Amino acid sequence: MNKASPIDTRRSLEAASAFAKAGIPFVPVPVLNARQKSEAGVLATQRLEQIEKECQ
Repeated sequence: MNKASPIDTRRSLEAASAFAKAGIPFVPVPVLNARQKSEAGVLATQRLEQIEKECQ
């Protein structure tokens, strides 16, 4: 496992803050590599699109 860069850490905290401010529940999931991070990002995007459709 590699330690996250300060930039990645800041982006993660900003995303968590945005979810919290919007009232969107979320579960932080640690990732071990770039592949897992990409998969988690795809899943998050799919869920946000689903939430958006349900709000229309």
